[in-house]
Formats: sequence, C-alpha cells, structure tokens
Amino acid sequence: MRVGKPDEPCATRTPLGWCLHGRVPNAYLPNSAARHTSLFVSSDVIESECTLREIHEEVRRSFSIESMGVSGKPRQNSEDLRAVEILERTSTLINGQWHVGLPWRDETCTMPDSYLTALRRLKGVEQKLKNNKEYAKRYEERIRHLFENDFAKKLISSNVTPLKTWYLPHFGVDNPNKKKLRLVFDAAAKTNGLSLNDYLLKGPDLLMSLFGIMLRFRENRIAVSGDIKDMFLKVKIRPEDQDAFRFLYREEPEGNINTYVMTSLIFGANCSPFIAQFVKNKNAQRYESSMPAAASAIYSSHYMDYIHYMDDYITEAVFQKWLKWIYLLESLKDVSLPRYYPAATIRVNETNNETLPLSSSHSTISRTTATNNATSVAHAESATNIASHSYNNNCGDDYTGVLTRTGYRNLQMHIFCDASNKAYCAVAYWRWIDDEFNIRVAFIASKSRVAGNKPITIPRLELQAAVLAARLADSVTREHIIKPEQRIFWSDSTTVLQWIRNDARDYKVYVANRLGEIDELTKIKEWRYVPTKLNVADIATRENYKFPALQDEWLYGPTFLRHEANEWPHDFISDRKETLPECVNLIKVEVQEINLPVPDATRFSSWLRLLRSTSLVLKFINKCKKLTFEFDDTMEKAEILLLKKSQAESFKKELTEIKNSGCVSKTSNILTLSPYLDEYGVIRVGGRIGAATGILPESKNPIILDGRSYIARLIVKYYHYYYAHGNQETIVNEVKQRYWITRLRPTVKHITSKCSFCRIRKSKPEVQRMGDLPGARMAHQQRPFTYCGVDLFGPMEVTVGRRREKRYGVLFTCLTVRAIHLELVNNLTADSFIMALRRMAARRGWPQYMYSDNGTNLRGANTELKKSIKDLDEDVLKDKASNHGIKWTFIPPASPHWGGAWERLIRSVKTSLKVILNERAPREETLNTLLTEVENMVNSRPLTHVSVNPNDPETLTPNHFLLGSSSSLPHIGKFDNTDTYMRKLWRSSQRLADMYWRRWVKEVLPDLIPRRKWQEERKNLQVGDLVLIVDPDGPRNSWPKGIILEVIPGRDNRVRMVRVKTKSGILTRSVTRIARLSVESECC
Repeated sequence: MRVGKPDEPCATRTPLGWCLHGRVPNAYLPNSAARHTSLFVSSDVIESECTLREIHEEVRRSFSIESMGVSGKPRQNSEDLRAVEILERTSTLINGQWHVGLPWRDETCTMPDSYLTALRRLKGVEQKLKNNKEYAKRYEERIRHLFENDFAKKLISSNVTPLKTWYLPHFGVDNPNKKKLRLVFDAAAKTNGLSLNDYLLKGPDLLMSLFGIMLRFRENRIAVSGDIKDMFLKVKIRPEDQDAFRFLYREEPEGNINTYVMTSLIFGANCSPFIAQFVKNKNAQRYESSMPAAASAIYSSHYMDYIHYMDDYITEAVFQKWLKWIYLLESLKDVSLPRYYPAATIRVNETNNETLPLSSSHSTISRTTATNNATSVAHAESATNIASHSYNNNCGDDYTGVLTRTGYRNLQMHIFCDASNKAYCAVAYWRWIDDEFNIRVAFIASKSRVAGNKPITIPRLELQAAVLAARLADSVTREHIIKPEQRIFWSDSTTVLQWIRNDARDYKVYVANRLGEIDELTKIKEWRYVPTKLNVADIATRENYKFPALQDEWLYGPTFLRHEANEWPHDFISDRKETLPECVNLIKVEVQEINLPVPDATRFSSWLRLLRSTSLVLKFINKCKKLTFEFDDTMEKAEILLLKKSQAESFKKELTEIKNSGCVSKTSNILTLSPYLDEYGVIRVGGRIGAATGILPESKNPIILDGRSYIARLIVKYYHYYYAHGNQETIVNEVKQRYWITRLRPTVKHITSKCSFCRIRKSKPEVQRMGDLPGARMAHQQRPFTYCGVDLFGPMEVTVGRRREKRYGVLFTCLTVRAIHLELVNNLTADSFIMALRRMAARRGWPQYMYSDNGTNLRGANTELKKSIKDLDEDVLKDKASNHGIKWTFIPPASPHWGGAWERLIRSVKTSLKVILNERAPREETLNTLLTEVENMVNSRPLTHVSVNPNDPETLTPNHFLLGSSSSLPHIGKFDNTDTYMRKLWRSSQRLADMYWRRWVKEVLPDLIPRRKWQEERKNLQVGDLVLIVDPDGPRNSWPKGIILEVIPGRDNRVRMVRVKTKSGILTRSVTRIARLSVESECC
C-alpha cells in the first residue's frame, strides 16, 4: 500500500491490480459534502478480464451452493426447449462417438471478424509463457493433448470463410483440486460488443441436485465414486459447426501463427455443460433395457463428470483389490489424503467458536486431510450419518446410530427452526427404532441465513425460519430413497404456530405469501411447540453459544428425542379460531411546534393572496380584541408572521441555537451568513457591508429563507410573474435585493418549469427519429418516373403582346433516380395540371404512383383523373388508356419535409433560372426553352461523389437513365440501318441500362443508409395529450391548442401523424408540427 500526502489518494495493490482510493479535497467540491472516489488500474487487461470473470463465476457458484437444499430448479423456458430440440435433431452416434450440432440462437446468423481479438489475447498468453517456463511447459502439454487425441486439428487454408466463424482466445487455469492445468477457451470474449456465447443457447440445467446426490450417496454400506475422463472433449461437434471453434497458436514465439479448429466440445462455452449432460443421458438410454441399474445410476447419481453410487454388495475379487490398496496406503508415510468426515467427528477450533454458527449455513460435510488412519478412507462417511457399520464401531459409545435401508422401524423426521435478530436457522434429524428396539437419532442437514440489513420483526423472522424448515424437509424427503413415516416441525414461536393453525388468511402480503408456501409443503398437524431452551436450532442464531452444546445436541440431536413421545414437550397452543393480527409498536414523537395566527400556506397558489388573507385574519383578531390603530400595518405584520412561520419550519435548530447562544453550530448550512435575530424575531444575514451608505437596510441584511419551503417558492413565483416571466438571472437579481434564499437558482428553475405560460412559450415539437426510406426511393430496375413526386412552383411572369401574364412551373421528380421533368401551366386549376401530367406521361410514360402535398389543385386533379379513367373504362376503344390509373398519395398538411425529395429540386431549378434568366418577363416561348435547358442541367448533376481519377468510370447522373449518358451531346461514330445492327443496338442498350442500375445499387443506394438528422428516440404522442399546433408563419401566441384524438404510426410503429381536435375543427398534422404541453400542476 502506498499512502499519499494530505489531500492525495492512496494506492493499494490487490490481486486484481492497483486500486486508487481516497477523499476528494473540498477545494474541488465547493459548497458540497466530502466525497470519495476509486479508480481500478491493472497492468494486464487481458488477465484482469479473465480474473474478474472467474470471480463472478465463483460468486455465482457460492450463491448456488448456499441455496442448495432449499431451492428448486426453474422451469424450462422456450429457449431451453428449443436447445433440447436442436440436440435431439442433430445428435448422431458415429463409430462409437456422439456427434452433435451447436444450439444456435439463429441458424442464419453472421458473425463479426474476431481474428484480431484472438490474436491480441494470444500475444498476452505468449508473454505469460515467456515469463514462466514451468507454466509454459504445462501449457504446451495440454495443447499437444488436444492434437494427439484428435480433439483438435490444424485448419487447411481456404479462400472461403463460413458465415459462422469465430476465433476463440484461450488461456490456462490451475485446478487446485486436480492439481493440473486446464485449457479454457474463452467463449465470453467480446468482439464488437458480442461474444460466441451471445450466439448460442445456454440450454436447460440437466444436472442432478448435488444435495440429493450427497444424501443418496450414504444410504448403503458401500460407496463407489468415479469420474469420466475428458468428458467435454469426448463429445464431437459436427463439421458444419466446427468453424465456430477456431483458435490461434504457434509452437515458437517467432514462428508463423497457425489456425486450428476444435473438433470436440470446448470448456468455456455456455452451452457445454448442457451438451455434455445431454449426451451422457442420451448414451444411457441405449442401455436401459440391458443394464437398468447402471442407467439409473447414471441418471440419478451423476454430477458433472463425477458419479457417486452406493450399494450393499461387493464381489470378493473387488474386495480383495480394495484391501490390497488400503494396505499399500498404510505403508506410506507423510501422505496427505483427502477424506470426508461425518458430522459426528467434526471438531471446532475453540479459538473461533464464537463465530461458527453465523459465518454461513452449517456445512454438513467437512473436507480435510489426514496423515494417519488411512483405512477409514475406504468408507464414505457423511453428515447424514448414513455410513458403513465399520465406521460406527470407531465412533465410540456416544454415537447414537446409523440409518441404513433396512433394520429400522417408525422412521421420523424432526425439523427444528428458530430465529433471532441476527439470523434464522432450520436443522433436521432422523429418529427411528432399530432391531434391538433402541431409539436412535441422527443428524441430516441444516440451513441458516443471516438476517437482512432492513429491520424485520422477530415474529416475521420466525416465520421465515419456518419457511426454511419446510423447504429443507421437502428437499430431504424428495431426494432420499428412504422415506419417513412421520414428519414433525418444532418451533418456539407461539405467534408463528398460531398463524399456521389459524384458518383465517387476512394477513399482510409478507405473512400471507409465506403461510401459503408452508401450507403447500407441510400439514398443520405436523407443527408442534418446543421451549426455547430445548430448541436446538437456537444454537445457530446466536453470536455466543455454549460450545459443549454444539458437540452434543447439535450433532446428536436433542435429548428428549431419545425418549418416548409422551415425554416430549407439551404442545399447549390451543386451536383458537380468532384471528391473531400482526402487532406493530407505534412510537409517537411529540415535537413542540410554533403556533402563529397564519393560514395554511399550502392551500394558496399566490403570494399576494396568502398575504392578503393573513392580513384579514389579523384585522379580524384586532377587531375581536377591540383594538384600533391610526395606521393599517397589517400587511407588514402578515408578511413578518409568514416569514417567521417559514423559518420556524426550515431552521428550527438554528432558531434555538441563536436564542440560546447567539450563533449557529458549525454543521449548519447558513453558518457563513452570520445569521442573527432582528427586533421582530426574523433571521437575517449578518453580512459585512453594514457600513455601506445609501443602501436600504433590507438589502444590507436580507431575510434568510429555505428555497425548499413553500412560502419561499410562493415569493419566487410572485417575482417570476411580476417581471413578466423574465429570464432566470433577472429573477435571481430582484429576489436577492430583499431575501437571501438558499438554493435560489434551483428554486427559480423549479418555479419556471411549473409555470404553464412558460411551458407553452418554450415548448418545442418532439421530432421522431427519421423514418426508413419508402420503397419508392429504392425501387431499382424500374422505368424512370414509375414512382413520381410532383409539386408546383412560381409564379413567373411572361410577356404576351403588350401585357404580362403569370405562369407556373410543374416539377415531376423520379423518386428513384432523382430525375426531373418540367412543364409550364397557365394557372393553378386542376384542368391545367391534368394537361401538364398528360404531356409528361406522353414523353416519360405514365407513373404508377404519385406523391404530392395537399394543394387543392392536386386534390382536384386526383378526383378529375379518377373520374376521367372511369369514363374511359366505358369506352371500349379507349381500353388501353384505362390501364394508366395512378395511385395517388398525399402528404400531411404543413409538412414540407415529407416531400423533401422534390422540394430540394425546386430550389435547384430556381437557382438555375436565376442564373440563366436575363429578362424579368421573357416571352412564353423563351421561358419554355429555358425550363427545358434547366431540366437538362439538373438531370446532369452527379448522384454520388465525383472522382478525379481518370481511370474511374463516369459518375452516375439522372441522364444516364434517361439518355444513356450524362449529357445530350451527340455520339461520334458510324451508323447503318441494317436489321442486324438494330438487334445489337437493342441488346447494347439493355446491357447499358442493367450496368447503370447495378452501379446505382452499389454507389447510390449505400449513400442513403445513414440518417443525417433526427437520430434521437422520442416518446410517442398519445391519445388525450394536450398539444400545441406549430405554425411557423404565425406568432406563437396565436398557435391553436388541441387534444389528440388519434395517432397514426408509421411502419416502424413510431407515431408520425396525429389527428387533433381544436376549437375550429379536427386537423391532421405531422408530429414535427406538434408540441406536447405538460399538464402538471402549477403548484409550488
């Protein structure tokens, strides 16, 4: 640890790296309390990530073990069922080995390139190998182990990389239990925010309960333990999924980096435990008919790759080998052998006996080492005391007995529960009668929990202990093959026993939920009362306990259980039917309040109204007292009373300190203001400007108020209204002339946020994120002007004879290739527009889809056009013309950004006209010519970036799709009129068009991907919202208000249009023209 100077941090080296911690100096935190900060620093980021992941896994495993025996498995969800279905479909047995497919979340997924991540991690591993030669030797041995056993292979280079390819980092982990290095492939390493585990289904938990395996492991005389060597690696992965298990490695640090692929299941993927257990069970199914006992043992006695099995019979040959192995162990010296001790032999270090019960749940198995008595290693002993008879003989006369599958009668399970304000516990015991009619008692298991930090009443903790006892008994009963004939639950809480036995269920939610679980797991008649001094579970709930009790009653059970039932504690709890409610002690603290003749300020929303009302109260009091004054000063007195009321509520402690000692304590937040009491008893600022001349006394010594008090907020609100809802600094400056309000600026900001006028004045439309482009903008391989947008612009003046007339331009825009077509019309009637549309269609073809704004002329055109087409359908001679029906779409009113595709091109046309139009009012023929030239110029603009490289092809323009080139210049060459040439020319034209469209897809379409603006997500408008309809051409005060009647979402389910009810009718507007108004109260 490195300690810095004052106001400097300290550094501590932890197993995870260096950690900087310390107190932030007050100089950097003005007007705020002291804070602390910490910074984690590590020299090896890769190793730190792995270490943190290991710690997370250890914590998760710790919680899992802690809840063992009192929690069940969660039900399988849809993803778990899908993972099982994938393995059922892909698992096959080939040459005695199982081949399976990986459980992908998405079979068609595309993975990012993780090669660089794996390469960076490989260099980190190589650096560690370089620094530790012994570690490097073991690491290389594990790598060779993969290749020699065909668990991995070198990948032959290929030009084709499958979509589901992932490069796995790898590192070594020392297993302290097996004392060997384990090679782990890090499937949790992330690339672009994703890891291989994110693409795989984890699958259901197929492991058997470890608690149940330990219980069943000791039910017979002889116990057998074994494990599966390389369990994960024995499962093969089908070839089409092996590329997801690629990894990098090189034998020499300076050699070439080779790519390898795992052909077997790896250790490190989230789905590996599930796949291994699935294959194990799948393989056992093949032998259910021929070897039912072996299959059953594999199903019920396997945990991960270990099997713990028990039996009552062993062959003579196996027994002789066993004895020979035991004698060999006895001949060795100074050998540390792992051994399991039963609860009967647990010995606690007397120096730590105060903390044992509260350290954690009581472990029912203690694992240690022994240097002698190697013979007893052969016996599998446990805390359940279900062991071999040979071990019973070594335990002495004090041992109560051993329960086996035979030789017992009247088997009972006794569960004791108790709680204190520190912890609660449940402990279970067997009680039975042996063949010699002796009563035997044996310890089964126990569970304890530390009480939470939140205070809980003792009856509720006792109820939680009862729930723990019910769960423990249910787990033992469910997992044991031996079933008890009777269960008895003991509790020393009369309140809990009354709750359980009472038929009424009108309890609080906390009690009702736990009573419901107890009803499901137990029966009412199974619960009995036990005095606290006889309750053995009380040992584990106290910090200080008697050590002999732990060695005696805790391990061997209460003494009264060895007696007949009629000698057990008397259950004196009566079966009363009346409800015993939860009792809560209420502590009432009386605070002396200052009573002043002022009304309740929270019932007023205006400072002046509160001031006048208080003045009227004072006048009424004076009139009742028959007091008269020459001058009416009740307004000033009312203000003083209200300010004193506010100060009494906010500065109660400071008022008492000033009255007693004349100053406030150092912890007061108004200490720097040097507060004092004036002649009216009002706290004012002492300050340092008392000698200033020409300044009002109230400005030298302003009144102190708390900005969080209601009266102070009313005063700020008064100034806010008085100064016409001015800016924040204006209000702050005016208030400070008379009052010193703590947290003044936050108070002013709070009042401004509550002001309805300011909310309306400052409200802005909440523009949704830019929507996806419509299909018309991306409809490639279509004739130009198939998807057409139309708008009108002008007016433009032309000279006709000696007079001037107005003309208007019609802009037709191809939404796909952005080409334009210009027409001139005499007026804005529907007839004129239809004529322009017919002229355009005659040269460009009839559009299939038309998009325009809500102009009345365009709506009329749509109506007339539909009517004309209907009339044409009646004329058989004009049947062909009836096929040119147009589907017309109108954008919402006052939403020009919906038609940005043509609005922007109108600007380009106007800019070009300003450049080439030399006359203010040309003749109509001149204007038509100029519009045609402008049309050609706009259609010659590039659609993508223009390259200056002479080797690059010509940049695409709209004219390429209309004319075949970027301009209308004549082509130089020799032409003939033969039929063969015409056929070739047709093919060449078709080929040229296809080439242009392919270039459009590759060059133009990618430029449309990004959103140039409106990237943020906004909350959708909802029906019933109060809104303001924005009119850019009108003043804000004239904008109409309304209520949303209907929301119209787009294809992305974001609201794009709304229908608003106003006083003038129902309007349809885009959300860009709608400002939501808050309906919060204006109260302070």
